[in-house]
Amino acid sequence: MNAPIVVKNREQGKSSAPHRPLRLFFALWPSRALAQDCHRLADRLRQECGGRMMRVDTVHMTLLFLGDTQAERLDDLMTAAQQVHGDAFEMHLDEVRGWRHNAIVYAAPSKLPDQLAGLVADLREHIEAAGFHFDAKAFKPHVTLLRNAGCISDVQQLVAMPWRAEEFVLVQSVPDAGRMRYDIIGRWPLQTPVIPAGN
Repeated sequence: MNAPIVVKNREQGKSSAPHRPLRLFFALWPSRALAQDCHRLADRLRQECGGRMMRVDTVHMTLLFLGDTQAERLDDLMTAAQQVHGDAFEMHLDEVRGWRHNAIVYAAPSKLPDQLAGLVADLREHIEAAGFHFDAKAFKPHVTLLRNAGCISDVQQLVAMPWRAEEFVLVQSVPDAGRMRYDIIGRWPLQTPVIPAGN
């Protein structure tokens, strides 16, 4: 079991609108420096493709998207997430790809770390066991850079941007002055693997 969670704004959705569903997803959240690197990359790509850049404070990698979730079940969701096991790991965003069906340009790792695949599988298992519904499409790790992009080019290789993942988070998507704001409402640390002495 993971260590106790650190929660921010946990009561926000429950107290302000107790009967309104919360729009939620689990994610990896980058460091500020990495988010800024992604933002600069998006700015360069926008000159080629147009579209709308993700704001620095919204850059993330979705692990599991729940969508509308009853606020009354937030405690159950937190409890299920606390049962998830995962090791800290490093991955490298080293490719730019695009999806034509929704006009999104994104950065991605060319190789899926085993720890990331295991984290997603364990997260799905515990969230499903707790009775929650979520988007069950095959996991494709990506960091959205542009929306409504005018061109989706072939795969582009990048100078690798390293990402050290040491926690996963639960995020609430909140309408705010005509745009969406992402509030982190739960954090769970990933375990640091023990390296045997002499290695």
